[in-house]
Amino acid sequence: LGRSRRIVSAKIPIGINGKRIKERDRTLIHNSTARKSERLFNVLPQSVRNITETTTETFKRHLDKWLSSIPDTPKIDGYGANVAAETNSIFHQTRYCIV
Repeated sequence: LGRSRRIVSAKIPIGINGKRIKERDRTLIHNSTARKSERLFNVLPQSVRNITETTTETFKRHLDKWLSSIPDTPKIDGYGANVAAETNSIFHQTRYCIV
């Protein structure tokens, strides 16, 4: 199987050059598109994450198959009290995949 491909994020520093980074700025970094992309990539199962030397269509087919196993159960206007995941985000829903 070999090694699993993952993206390792650098820790968000508390300060730079002796100056403390504001919590608001640290939150902006944490919620940036790049950081969200890293987290989503790392949520992919190894079988999808490690696909190499294939066509885009083949990769998309594997990705679609995996995505179809993730529940789509949003909480709407108080309904969804029985929804297990914290949010409807793929990041949270992957813990409840139908495998």
